[in-house]
Amino acid sequence: MQLGQTYHTERARWGKPLAGLTVLAAEHMQALPYATLLLAVLGADVVKVEAPGGEGGRAARPIVPQPDGTTVGGTFTRNNLNKSSIVLDLKNTGGKATFLRLAAQADIVAENIGTGSPVVMPGNPIKMSRLAEGPLRTYPSPGEHTAQVLSELLGLDPGEIEGLRERGAFGG
Repeated sequence: MQLGQTYHTERARWGKPLAGLTVLAAEHMQALPYATLLLAVLGADVVKVEAPGGEGGRAARPIVPQPDGTTVGGTFTRNNLNKSSIVLDLKNTGGKATFLRLAAQADIVAENIGTGSPVVMPGNPIKMSRLAEGPLRTYPSPGEHTAQVLSELLGLDPGEIEGLRERGAFGG
Protein backbone atom coordinates (compact mmCIF):
# COMPACT_ATOMS: atom_id res chain seq x y z
CA MET A 1 0.00 0.00 0.00
CA GLN A 2 1.29 3.47 -0.87
CA LEU A 3 0.85 6.71 1.05
CA GLY A 4 -2.44 8.22 -0.03
CA GLN A 5 -3.70 4.97 -1.52
CA THR A 6 -7.22 4.04 -0.48
CA TYR A 7 -8.80 0.62 -0.42
CA HIS A 8 -12.58 0.69 -0.65
CA THR A 9 -12.76 4.03 -2.48
CA GLU A 10 -16.55 3.89 -2.23
CA ARG A 11 -16.19 4.54 1.52
CA ALA A 12 -14.21 7.74 0.98
CA ARG A 13 -17.43 9.71 0.51
CA TRP A 14 -18.03 9.49 4.25
CA GLY A 15 -14.80 11.25 5.09
CA LYS A 16 -12.83 10.78 8.27
CA PRO A 17 -14.68 10.33 11.57
CA LEU A 18 -13.17 13.36 13.35
CA ALA A 19 -13.27 15.75 10.38
CA GLY A 20 -14.42 19.16 11.53
CA LEU A 21 -12.99 18.88 15.06
CA THR A 22 -10.25 21.31 16.08
CA VAL A 23 -7.65 20.26 18.66
CA LEU A 24 -5.37 22.82 20.31
CA ALA A 25 -2.39 20.89 21.68
CA ALA A 26 0.20 22.41 24.03
CA GLU A 27 2.33 19.28 24.08
CA HIS A 28 5.82 17.90 23.96
CA MET A 29 7.80 14.70 23.58
CA GLN A 30 5.94 11.37 23.34
CA ALA A 31 2.59 10.40 24.87
CA LEU A 32 0.33 13.35 24.14
CA PRO A 33 1.84 14.14 20.71
CA TYR A 34 1.19 10.52 19.76
CA ALA A 35 -2.39 10.70 21.08
CA THR A 36 -3.11 13.88 19.12
CA LEU A 37 -1.45 12.34 16.06
CA LEU A 38 -4.10 9.63 16.20
CA LEU A 39 -6.79 12.33 16.34
CA ALA A 40 -5.19 14.01 13.30
CA VAL A 41 -5.08 10.73 11.37
CA LEU A 42 -8.79 10.34 12.11
CA GLY A 43 -9.42 13.75 10.54
CA ALA A 44 -9.18 16.30 13.36
CA ASP A 45 -7.41 19.59 12.65
CA VAL A 46 -4.63 19.54 15.27
CA VAL A 47 -2.78 22.77 16.03
CA LYS A 48 0.42 22.12 18.00
CA VAL A 49 1.62 24.92 20.29
CA GLU A 50 5.40 25.16 20.64
CA ALA A 51 7.54 27.46 22.72
CA PRO A 52 9.94 29.85 20.98
CA GLY A 53 12.89 27.75 19.82
CA GLY A 54 10.66 24.70 19.34
CA GLU A 55 9.95 21.58 21.30
CA GLY A 56 12.94 19.71 22.75
CA GLY A 57 11.96 16.64 20.74
CA ARG A 58 13.05 18.42 17.57
CA ALA A 59 16.65 17.70 18.54
CA ALA A 60 16.16 14.19 19.97
CA ARG A 61 17.85 11.23 18.31
CA PRO A 62 17.57 9.69 15.83
CA ILE A 63 18.20 12.76 13.71
CA VAL A 64 16.57 12.94 10.29
CA PRO A 65 18.11 15.18 7.63
CA GLN A 66 15.64 17.47 5.85
CA PRO A 67 15.70 18.49 2.17
CA ASP A 68 16.71 22.05 3.13
CA GLY A 69 19.84 20.80 4.94
CA THR A 70 18.46 21.14 8.49
CA THR A 71 17.82 18.19 10.78
CA VAL A 72 14.93 17.18 13.03
CA GLY A 73 14.35 14.39 15.51
CA GLY A 74 12.74 11.30 14.02
CA THR A 75 10.33 10.82 16.92
CA PHE A 76 9.25 14.45 16.65
CA THR A 77 8.62 13.99 12.93
CA ARG A 78 6.61 10.81 13.43
CA ASN A 79 4.49 12.20 16.30
CA ASN A 80 3.62 15.44 14.51
CA LEU A 81 2.49 14.27 11.08
CA ASN A 82 -0.75 15.86 9.86
CA LYS A 83 -0.51 18.75 12.35
CA SER A 84 -0.10 22.46 11.93
CA SER A 85 1.85 24.44 14.51
CA ILE A 86 2.07 27.84 16.11
CA VAL A 87 4.78 29.37 18.31
CA LEU A 88 3.51 30.88 21.57
CA ASP A 89 5.42 31.81 24.70
CA LEU A 90 3.04 30.58 27.40
CA LYS A 91 5.29 32.07 30.06
CA ASN A 92 4.24 35.61 29.18
CA THR A 93 0.79 37.14 29.41
CA GLY A 94 0.50 37.83 25.68
CA GLY A 95 1.22 34.23 24.71
CA LYS A 96 -1.11 32.89 27.37
CA ALA A 97 -3.88 35.28 26.28
CA THR A 98 -3.50 34.14 22.67
CA PHE A 99 -3.64 30.52 23.78
CA LEU A 100 -6.84 31.16 25.72
CA ARG A 101 -8.44 32.87 22.71
CA LEU A 102 -7.55 29.86 20.55
CA ALA A 103 -8.77 27.48 23.26
CA ALA A 104 -12.16 29.18 23.29
CA GLN A 105 -12.56 28.24 19.62
CA ALA A 106 -11.21 24.68 19.87
CA ASP A 107 -13.31 21.57 20.34
CA ILE A 108 -10.54 19.83 22.28
CA VAL A 109 -7.71 21.36 24.30
CA ALA A 110 -4.84 19.00 25.13
CA GLU A 111 -1.80 19.84 27.23
CA ASN A 112 1.07 18.05 28.91
CA ILE A 113 3.59 20.86 29.22
CA GLY A 114 3.10 21.39 32.94
CA THR A 115 2.44 25.11 32.87
CA GLY A 116 1.72 25.12 36.59
CA SER A 117 -1.42 27.18 36.04
CA PRO A 118 -4.85 26.50 34.61
CA VAL A 119 -4.12 27.27 30.97
CA VAL A 120 -7.22 25.47 29.75
CA MET A 121 -10.41 27.51 29.81
CA PRO A 122 -13.30 26.16 31.81
CA GLY A 123 -16.31 25.53 29.59
CA ASN A 124 -14.27 24.09 26.74
CA PRO A 125 -16.25 21.10 25.49
CA ILE A 126 -13.43 18.58 25.94
CA LYS A 127 -10.24 18.96 27.95
CA MET A 128 -7.44 16.42 27.77
CA SER A 129 -4.94 17.24 30.47
CA ARG A 130 -2.12 14.93 31.45
CA LEU A 131 -3.46 12.46 28.93
CA ALA A 132 -0.48 10.19 29.51
CA GLU A 133 -1.97 8.29 32.41
CA GLY A 134 -1.38 4.93 33.98
CA PRO A 135 2.25 3.83 34.02
CA LEU A 136 3.46 7.02 32.29
CA ARG A 137 1.98 9.48 34.78
CA THR A 138 0.69 9.19 38.32
CA TYR A 139 -0.84 12.66 38.74
CA PRO A 140 -3.51 14.25 38.94
CA SER A 141 -6.71 12.17 39.19
CA PRO A 142 -5.96 9.51 36.59
CA GLY A 143 -8.81 8.81 34.24
CA GLU A 144 -10.88 11.90 34.89
CA HIS A 145 -10.16 13.54 31.56
CA THR A 146 -9.95 10.31 29.59
CA ALA A 147 -13.48 9.47 30.70
CA GLN A 148 -14.70 12.87 29.56
CA VAL A 149 -13.00 12.48 26.17
CA LEU A 150 -14.52 9.02 25.68
CA SER A 151 -17.94 10.30 26.67
CA GLU A 152 -17.78 13.22 24.23
CA LEU A 153 -16.09 11.51 21.29
CA LEU A 154 -17.72 8.10 21.46
CA GLY A 155 -21.12 9.12 22.77
CA LEU A 156 -20.92 6.95 25.87
CA ASP A 157 -23.31 7.88 28.65
CA PRO A 158 -22.13 8.55 32.24
CA GLY A 159 -23.28 5.09 33.41
CA GLU A 160 -21.14 3.36 30.79
CA ILE A 161 -18.17 5.54 31.69
CA GLU A 162 -18.60 4.77 35.40
CA GLY A 163 -18.76 1.03 34.65
CA LEU A 164 -15.51 1.26 32.67
CA ARG A 165 -13.89 3.29 35.47
CA GLU A 166 -14.92 0.70 38.08
CA ARG A 167 -13.27 -2.02 35.99
CA GLY A 168 -10.03 -0.01 35.94
CA ALA A 169 -10.20 0.98 32.28
CA PHE A 170 -8.76 4.44 32.96
CA GLY A 171 -5.77 3.52 35.11
CA GLY A 172 -7.19 5.00 38.32
